[in-house]
Amino acid sequence: MWARVRKAVAEGRFVPTGGMWVESDTTMPGSEAMARQFVHGKRFFLDDGVLRVEIDSRGLVVSAYDVGADRETIAPGGAANLLQLHPDLPNRWDAWDVDRFYRNTVTDLTDADAVTPGEDGASVRIVRSFGASRVTQVLSLPPGERRLVIDTEVDWHETEKFLKLAFPLDLHAERYASETQFGHVFRPTHTNTSWEAARFEACNHRFVHLEEPGWGVAVVNDSTYGHDVTRTVRTRGTTTTVRVSLLRAPASPTPRPTRASTASGTP
Repeated sequence: MWARVRKAVAEGRFVPTGGMWVESDTTMPGSEAMARQFVHGKRFFLDDGVLRVEIDSRGLVVSAYDVGADRETIAPGGAANLLQLHPDLPNRWDAWDVDRFYRNTVTDLTDADAVTPGEDGASVRIVRSFGASRVTQVLSLPPGERRLVIDTEVDWHETEKFLKLAFPLDLHAERYASETQFGHVFRPTHTNTSWEAARFEACNHRFVHLEEPGWGVAVVNDSTYGHDVTRTVRTRGTTTTVRVSLLRAPASPTPRPTRASTASGTP
């Protein structure tokens, strides 16, 4: 355990979220038990033997460790399953266009109403409220699979807002693949040219896939979504962030667009 703590400190991943006021709320036979209470007191873990997922008190995935590959999926200091809300005010054609400047303003939805064990005892349930809307998520691991399932249901009552779901990955890739109706297309992760920069929002069918030699990550859904992929260079390594475009709420051509609950699954 101490070796893991030292490694986490060196990678900048040590974030104490547990703790106590005067004395612990459980029996602690030794110093290691006390350290576990401080470090992990408010965290949840999902582990099926091939993938180990750590969820913090905000309901964010701060670690997704591939046991077989001995590799961390989440970028150091990052958190996946992060809902982000943008204003959505395109210059024209509200229901069709997304203008690049929407990225200038973003709100990270990190406050959770509740983060609790799921009803089956093998999942984590997260509830968030923002504006007039509410999000309920259930995170689970299918037995024996390297796959985190995120069932998301949004009771959506916003206007001129754009909802994204972010996954910062510890992965370096020059390009990524996204599914189309006839296979897949490759798009660059960088913006070296003006036409690459113009692809700040793209569409896909069921998956977006990034890979390095011998290892990769995919964000998969059961429908068709927009997405964006960006890349930043760290002191040691690269963070490639995939964001799924979940919902929009345009005010035109319908001044009062339909409000409804939307469900999605994002393994």
